[in-house]
Amino acid sequence: MPDRIGIALPEEWRPIPRYGDRYEASNLGRIRSLLFVNGQVSKKRDAPLVLAATPCSGYPAVSLATGRGRWVTEHVHRLVLEAFVGPCPSSRHEAAHEDGDRNNARLDNLSWKTFEENESDKIRHGTDPQGERNPFARLSDADVIAIRERHAAGESGRALAAAFGVTATQISRIVLRQSWTHLPATTEPRRKFAKPTGYVGHPQSDATRQKIRETKALNRRRQ
Repeated sequence: MPDRIGIALPEEWRPIPRYGDRYEASNLGRIRSLLFVNGQVSKKRDAPLVLAATPCSGYPAVSLATGRGRWVTEHVHRLVLEAFVGPCPSSRHEAAHEDGDRNNARLDNLSWKTFEENESDKIRHGTDPQGERNPFARLSDADVIAIRERHAAGESGRALAAAFGVTATQISRIVLRQSWTHLPATTEPRRKFAKPTGYVGHPQSDATRQKIRETKALNRRRQ
């Protein structure tokens, strides 16, 4: 099988530790069965059978027998890493694809990385489902930029929510850049200005403090 620059690489097979002598993974991202399994009965095949991978959660996967009459679905990229690199180092680690191609389960494209490292890679190669790439997104990048610009120009959050078919809370998170943070800032969010402290009735105004003193003095005289 040729590699990315057209040079054929030899295929190497290694056992998948969790499955004993039943299955092997190759450095080219394939899985093969060494035993014929029927329920809880198994026997060695005359020749290994390369398993056909099918998509599962967006990744190539195969169905493997556990040896106890049960079958489980396993992602190919994890099996390749387990066979050639070792078990997953911790619960915080994931099988990462260096080129961002989920279908490329070759050993030279895989590594164990932490969740944070894997998310950083997704941003780098453009496979992170953020913003309008998220299948559940109701807004586009252009919509969000327009919302921020119109809000900065004075349009209310309630009016923007009605115009774009989202909630006022979503509008607030957008203009305060608590969501859609990957988009560059083109405007400064409009903020409400606090009332000056000098007006009568403000707890910190001189007039209010004087009125409080006078009220206390009058109450003492009445006692």
